[in-house]
Amino acid sequence: MTLETSPFSEPTQTLKSREVMNNDKLNLKEKFYILICHFSLWMLLPVVIPVAVLFLTKNHVIIRNSKEVLNFQLSCLTFLLIAYIFCITPITMLLISTPMIVSDVVYLGIFSLIGSVKSFYLNEYRYPFSIKFLKIKTSIANPHT
Repeated sequence: MTLETSPFSEPTQTLKSREVMNNDKLNLKEKFYILICHFSLWMLLPVVIPVAVLFLTKNHVIIRNSKEVLNFQLSCLTFLLIAYIFCITPITMLLISTPMIVSDVVYLGIFSLIGSVKSFYLNEYRYPFSIKFLKIKTSIANPHT
């Protein structure tokens, strides 16, 4: 990693092309599995594709990605169920449930696209605000834990 400075800005860190493109260990088929897991929401098969990929492959990077996608999609489902619980009265539906449902759908759509692009180039992506239902044995941040 190099540190670049400018007289008009704060020092910023830039990654070399080798560090950004650390997916040279995976072939195109494995990258496609990772991409299809993260992009499964837009193919209208949100849980089916990551589970199928999870059982069809033995590559640990693809397994971690499919578990991360399943955790993300199950978290969004949990958030939607909580929002539907608040649909008891019209006031709570208007004040609590509607903003929760809209924000969850936007969160699901935007972060699934970000995850699919980043995981294709960087091999792995961690979704923010995701509940860990499935344990990932090897940490994405530190592969030695």
